[in-house]
Amino acid sequence: MADNPPKSTRKRANKITKKQPAKTSGSQAGPLANVLLLVVSGALVLVTLALVPGPVQDKLLVAIGRGEKPQDLPFKTKIYLDKEKRKAVFQAFKHAWFGYERDAYGSDEYHPISKQGSNLTEAGGVGYTIIDTLDSILIFSLSEDGASLGQSYRRARKWLKDQHTFDVDGTYNTFELTIRLLGGLLSAHWAEHEVGITPGLHMENANSEDDYDPADMLYLSKAVDLAERLGHAFNTRSGLPLSNINLKTRKGIKSDVEGGLVSTAEVGTLQLEFRYLTHLLTNKLEQIPEAQRQKANLPSFLMDEDSNVVTKEDLRTHWARADHIMTITRQGTRGRLPTVFMNPEDGEFIISPIRLGSRGDSYFEYLLKQYLQTSKTEPDLLRMWDEAIDQISETLVMRTPRKEHLFIAELNPEQDDAGAISWRREPKQDHLACFLAGSLLLSAAHTRGTNLRDIPSASIPPKASDFENERAARDWKMGLDMLDACYDTQRTKTGLAPEIVHFRTKTEPGWVTDKAEGEWYIRGAPVGQPPPLDARYALRPEIVESIFIAYRLTADPKYRRWGWSIFESIEKHCKVPTGGYAGVYNVDEVPARQDDKMETFFLSETLKYLYLLFSDESVLPLDEVVFNTEAHPFPRFSPEWQTPFM
Repeated sequence: MADNPPKSTRKRANKITKKQPAKTSGSQAGPLANVLLLVVSGALVLVTLALVPGPVQDKLLVAIGRGEKPQDLPFKTKIYLDKEKRKAVFQAFKHAWFGYERDAYGSDEYHPISKQGSNLTEAGGVGYTIIDTLDSILIFSLSEDGASLGQSYRRARKWLKDQHTFDVDGTYNTFELTIRLLGGLLSAHWAEHEVGITPGLHMENANSEDDYDPADMLYLSKAVDLAERLGHAFNTRSGLPLSNINLKTRKGIKSDVEGGLVSTAEVGTLQLEFRYLTHLLTNKLEQIPEAQRQKANLPSFLMDEDSNVVTKEDLRTHWARADHIMTITRQGTRGRLPTVFMNPEDGEFIISPIRLGSRGDSYFEYLLKQYLQTSKTEPDLLRMWDEAIDQISETLVMRTPRKEHLFIAELNPEQDDAGAISWRREPKQDHLACFLAGSLLLSAAHTRGTNLRDIPSASIPPKASDFENERAARDWKMGLDMLDACYDTQRTKTGLAPEIVHFRTKTEPGWVTDKAEGEWYIRGAPVGQPPPLDARYALRPEIVESIFIAYRLTADPKYRRWGWSIFESIEKHCKVPTGGYAGVYNVDEVPARQDDKMETFFLSETLKYLYLLFSDESVLPLDEVVFNTEAHPFPRFSPEWQTPFM
């Protein structure tokens, strides 16, 4: 994609080279309802509930998903709110969001230094920043000073209702539309409708035209509209979606790079969103009595083109598309690691690099998260995750010779003169790959039936030896060790981690121009040339995400120290005084030169994970929600359908 490559495709592709929970709404309300009851001071409870109408307030009061007793908490930990630090993150969010509101409202992207916005196509924008930030506004609005975001939320909702449309004659990336916009709309619907968080919509000074109408289900209607348009990208011989889609003409468009191939991350990172959409629509249909299912006043998203009520099988279309992709990838891997490119016509993997960074990362992330999202009811998904981690452990995991830092290498294909393919292991790791540390910890703690609360000798924080399951013990140690190495890449002059690092090995001492004695280095550019892309920091969230997960699962205070250190570096080097935040071109250069762009994932992911890091554990508990790759939380649920991928 020319304007805004997907998060998993922002790095250029390497070429082959010659050798050189339950379904009920009550259970869904728990995770955020706890925020009102358990996290915040009594004063905030009164302020927040004053913004919520009576019936919703009652729902929040009874929908408690977890108590404060030790046996109700993960392992043996107790994680308390760090009010001062969470407030600092809240202020940073307001600084970022208010800058966008002032300078670029409605634009897809924000350029804080030049104080202007831009859209991803000349045809106009589709609300990237606003939609990607909706659930962040809702979550941050539960802070001590959260009422100050009420007007922002009311404005965003009104803009989406009155001015926004997906009927734009422009080409957009299928993957990005799914994780940012479809994910953002679904998460906002859950928070607003299923949980009942509606900041600013019931304030006394709100105009009557802004009043909240629970029946409109604005976000779900928008999500259905977008999903229907996205569905046309799947019209290929294999059923794999094309990289791009024209939202107005509803035509899938091949990528203009890599010969029209699709990346494994692009096709493997749609499932959480399409599955949750299907679950929501099925629930809405089931809530309508049979006798009323022919009335014309039903929500439009439950009606077909002839104004007939849809059936469950009609609603299964989105789920089936997502599952079909998993069947294809399952058949193409069979215990092997996938390469980063696939042919959208025949569904075959193409000889190309194998990596957990760009173009590969979130495929692996979603193997685990699909299993968790559907309440651990699909063992084939866990099996695919296990097989992938087995292969990663055996072929990609490497350690530095001195400090034994664990990192995930890449495999690059090489072709000899006779045409034979061999694989060269490169000690290179993207910032993106650091998501895996948190996923490994989540897997160890949530998939093996191991309950450390039942083990009297379990350590606090837990150690790998506390796990009775060998695979869980391995994943736990690998996750902790990888996170140590990822955090070590923050040891730059700015305290920010670069886009890409190369680790030292016994056979690869580093570039001659690199004089450092550390475990890793940034490949440099020739003297007098601009810094390489490897050296930049684009406000990425992956290290912070894994730190958040590690802290929630261990309560080890060092992870809060790590997160605070990263936040302070962001404040020092990325903050634009007039509003917003910007990435930096070179993390090893002080003063840092800022890049005039605030990525939408800074609002949806980086600041959200930092906010949650300093919240108590009842705010979006990890055993009740699943975050998509853009940090949009979805509740776990019991699925209506299951698909065997074997």
